[in-house]
Amino acid sequence: MVEELDRAECWAKLSPGGVGRVALPTPDGPLALPVNYRVLDGTVLYRTTAKSILATVAGSELAFEVDRLDEAFSSGWSVLVTGRAEQVTDPEAVGWFQRHADPRPWAGGHRDTWMRIRPTAVTGRAIHTAA
Repeated sequence: MVEELDRAECWAKLSPGGVGRVALPTPDGPLALPVNYRVLDGTVLYRTTAKSILATVAGSELAFEVDRLDEAFSSGWSVLVTGRAEQVTDPEAVGWFQRHADPRPWAGGHRDTWMRIRPTAVTGRAIHTAA
């Protein structure tokens, strides 16, 4: 069975943070890249390097997707956020993010560019076996 998730259910699925994928346009076609993320005040935050493609999308419309699957039980969910990416440069905001919502990148290295996705749409679906 497939069930549409309402906006509140979608945010509840996203709120713990973790790993998601940013899908963005490139001259060679769409690209989806994994990022560590956090949710804060109805936005999605991630950190990257200043010259990475994930930073150069500031001002672009993109998609962000997170899913959790349990193959053994044929169940799971998927949430898609679409919106505009922006680079966060205000030092006060960056400091607040570091204290309250720091998405620590698994990839390591110095990732001092903060990106925020301001959603224009949030949709999701859950799938589970019929009872």
